[in-house]
Amino acid sequence: MKLWRISDYLDLGGEGGLHVDGRWNSVGRLIVYTAESSALAMLEVLVRYGRKQLPPPFQLLEIDVPGDLTVTPFEGETPVDVAVSQRWGDEWLAAGRTTLAKVPSAVAPESFNFLINPLRAEAARITLKAHAHYPWDARLFR
Repeated sequence: MKLWRISDYLDLGGEGGLHVDGRWNSVGRLIVYTAESSALAMLEVLVRYGRKQLPPPFQLLEIDVPGDLTVTPFEGETPVDVAVSQRWGDEWLAAGRTTLAKVPSAVAPESFNFLINPLRAEAARITLKAHAHYPWDARLFR
């Protein structure tokens, strides 16, 4: 499976989760957010930046995930209350049963993000295949 991420860090260690919370985790947890497409990865970043300014160029990471890794799916619609999705993600991380979780995107209907638990031993089998810097299209910010 191919996943995508926009980040200036060329690793999948999940250290960002130690400093900030996300839709699917509370602060203080190692976690890596990825998307099923490069377009969804862009949307997920844009929703955090807003459209008032052109963000710095982004680095698109292409991630290769072995097909035999087990995925825990979130059942149901994206929770409106972020505390609910954070609780689910924190419990998934703490249980440590799978390396990947498939969760619905809050910004793109019928699209999915994949969370990586970097503490699982098999997370080392998930590799960064390619990366490149791209400028944002200024038309997104007019």
